[in-house]
Amino acid sequence: MIQNTPEANRPGRMLLLLVLFVVVGNLLALLLFTPVAYAVPGFREMLFEGAPQSAAFLRTMMFVSIPVTFLLPAWYVQVYSGVKSSRSFVGLTTSPQAKWIFGAMLLVLACQPFLNLIGDWNKHLVLPDTLSGIEEWMRHAEQQAGEISKRVTDTHSPAILFLNVLIIGVMTGFCEEYLFRGVVQNAFLARIKNPHVAIWLTAFIFSFVHFQFYGFLPRLVLGVLLGYLAFANGSLWPSVVAHIFNNSAVVIILFLQHNGYMGSEIDTWGIGSTAWVGLLSLILSVVLFKLLSAKNQ
Repeated sequence: MIQNTPEANRPGRMLLLLVLFVVVGNLLALLLFTPVAYAVPGFREMLFEGAPQSAAFLRTMMFVSIPVTFLLPAWYVQVYSGVKSSRSFVGLTTSPQAKWIFGAMLLVLACQPFLNLIGDWNKHLVLPDTLSGIEEWMRHAEQQAGEISKRVTDTHSPAILFLNVLIIGVMTGFCEEYLFRGVVQNAFLARIKNPHVAIWLTAFIFSFVHFQFYGFLPRLVLGVLLGYLAFANGSLWPSVVAHIFNNSAVVIILFLQHNGYMGSEIDTWGIGSTAWVGLLSLILSVVLFKLLSAKNQ
C-alpha cells in the first residue's frame, strides 16, 4: 500500500534520485567487488590483470553489480513511497494463471520481428549537425556496449553458456523487473490515474537508464510489453518470465551463431524487404495480448 508521504507526491524528484541511485549502485558494486577480488587467492590476477579484456572480469562484475544496481534503487522507491509490504506491492505474492506464463513467452517470440524493424530504424538515427558531438558520443557508447556484450557472450563452452544465461538471463531479468515493473510502475500507478501513462513512462525510464540510445526504441517497446503483462493480471511473474526468456534466448542464439550452428538470418526478420513481417508481428502481438487478457477484463 502506498502512503501519502511527501516523497510520494514528488515523482520528478523520485525519478531524478532513481537514476542517481542506479549510477551509485554501479559504483557501490565496484567498491564491494574490489576487496573480494583481493581477498581470494589468484582471483585478483585473473580478473584485474586482464581487465577490461577479460570476459571473466566482466561476468564477475555483472554478477556483483546487477543486484546492487537495481535492487538498491528499488529499496529507495519503496521506502520513500511508503510501501509497507514489499513482496505484495511488487506483485510477487500473486500467482498468475498458467496461460499468462506461456503467453508471456509466446508474446516475446511474436514481437521479435517488430523489435528488429524498429531497432533498424533506431540504428539509422541521424541527429542535426548542431548535435553532432552528442551523436558521436552516443555511437561510441553503443560501440563499447557491443564490444562488451560480444566479449562476454562469445564462448565455445557450454558451462560458460549456462553461466551467461544465469547472469544475463535469470539474474538481470528478475532484478530489472523487480525495480521497473514491480516498484517504479506500481509507484506511478498509485498516483497516476491513467495506467497507460504509467506503463509508458516506466518503459521510457527502463530504456533510458541502459544508456544505449541506438537500441532505445526496441527496448522501450519491450518495456511497454512487460509493463502490460504485469498490469493485466496484477502479478509480476509473467513479466519476469518474459524478460528472462527474452534475455536467455538472445544469449543462446549468440552462442549458436558464434559456434556456427545458426546463421544471422534471424536478426534480419522484419527488416528491409521483410518489413511486412515486422508489421505483421506487431498485429499478432496485439491480438495475442487481447486474447490473453479477454477473461481478465
